[in-house]
Amino acid sequence: MATIRPRQGFPRFNLDGVNSTWNDEIIIDDASEDQVIFLLAATPTRTVGDIVLANRTINVSPHGKTSKRSWIAKLNYKHVSATKSAQQDQPANTGDENLSFSFGPLPVFFTEAITQEKFDAVETIVGPAPDVGTAINVKYAASGIGDVEGIQVPTSGDGFQIVTRQSLGTNALQVNNQVRALARLRNKKNATAFRGLNPGECLFLGFSGQLRTDGDFDMTYDFGVSIEEDFTASPFIAGDSTFVIGRVVKGFEVVWIMYQPVEDTENMQMLPSAVGLYVADVFEDGDFGQIGVIT
Repeated sequence: MATIRPRQGFPRFNLDGVNSTWNDEIIIDDASEDQVIFLLAATPTRTVGDIVLANRTINVSPHGKTSKRSWIAKLNYKHVSATKSAQQDQPANTGDENLSFSFGPLPVFFTEAITQEKFDAVETIVGPAPDVGTAINVKYAASGIGDVEGIQVPTSGDGFQIVTRQSLGTNALQVNNQVRALARLRNKKNATAFRGLNPGECLFLGFSGQLRTDGDFDMTYDFGVSIEEDFTASPFIAGDSTFVIGRVVKGFEVVWIMYQPVEDTENMQMLPSAVGLYVADVFEDGDFGQIGVIT
């Protein structure tokens, strides 16, 4: 009568979502080839945790002399879609889905601010800087206001990333709504303190997600960081010009300077003179609580 005994050190398994595996080695004694095939076909799937491993390969070889009717079988299980479902990592059947998404940062060129504050140079030979409203990076002209050139704001570089496992909902509508809300949050700065950063020091750049076999998502969130500068007690210096701001400039506020050409009569040339400093708020505030990570 055929008997089955485990090989020492087996089974071995790895529980890691779609990458879960189960490896087993057994010895079957006193069995014919047909009996070995019958015994090994009895368990077509293996479950590790809640992960069903439905893809199996089996390698069988004689264990000792053929006359001993003893066999060693190596069984390797890995994950593959077993049913037609949206919650599968590897599509195997028509209708299966492997859902993933990725949303990066939006373009960050601004010609107009949400709000903007103007500061005049402490000492100037050309008078106060013109009021340009909310226009950004305005060139000086004879009338005081020239072309609006705008400004490119860098959002890459300093920052951090959060990788976490989350539930985005129990059905497709809830998942879609959450992804839509996250997409609308891109390029918004933290309205309240977030991860030790003061309001306005953190920018939500983008996110990506990958569906797991259990219905949750492996999520990655990207954030930019720009630390605020305190000018309440010290002035802002630009070349030979001094500006008294008297407040903290938030991390993602934009500071730009208007220069006016002034004649250097001694050297007979025109030199730029900083006449106005402008602090522009360009990124909208966002509720980072929508992201669902610990703040």
